[in-house]
Amino acid sequence: MNKAIELALFLHLLAVAVWVGGMIFAYFCLRPAIADLSPQLRLPL
Repeated sequence: MNKAIELALFLHLLAVAVWVGGMIFAYFCLRPAIADLSPQLRLPL
């Protein structure tokens, strides 16, 4: 496999892992933590 393709695949998989990790963080950590805030305070977050 070409080195450029290997690098592109690695970067793509890394970006997928970061994106999925961010979604998991937002859903399981951030969402419950801000549940008791008023909508006016939640909106900018």
